[in-house]
Amino acid sequence: MSGRLTADVTPNEKKTFARFCIAHNFTGSNDAIFLNCVIYKKEFDENRQTIPWDLLQKGAEVLVTGRLAPNNWTDKEGNLHRGFDVVVNKIRENE
Repeated sequence: MSGRLTADVTPNEKKTFARFCIAHNFTGSNDAIFLNCVIYKKEFDENRQTIPWDLLQKGAEVLVTGRLAPNNWTDKEGNLHRGFDVVVNKIRENE
C-alpha cells in the first residue's frame, strides 16, 4: 500500500518498534483511508531498509508491504474496539 505519512515516524522509548499512520488517496477521488502501521526494529534492520525510520517525516510518500494483524483494545469506559494494523516488513519512499 502506498500513501503519505500523517505524522513523523517515531519509535517507542526502547526503540524496538515504531507506530505510524499512512493516508491512501484513491485516484480521482477526495476519499482516503487511513492505515495504522507498526514496524519492528529487528525486521527493519534485517530487511535492509533504504532509509532510517527516524528520517521518515510527516507528508512523505511511502510504499509499505506487510501483513494484517488484529489490534483489539478496551478503552477507559470498558468498550471493546476491534481493528487491524499493518505489520510492516518493508518500507521505502515512493517516488
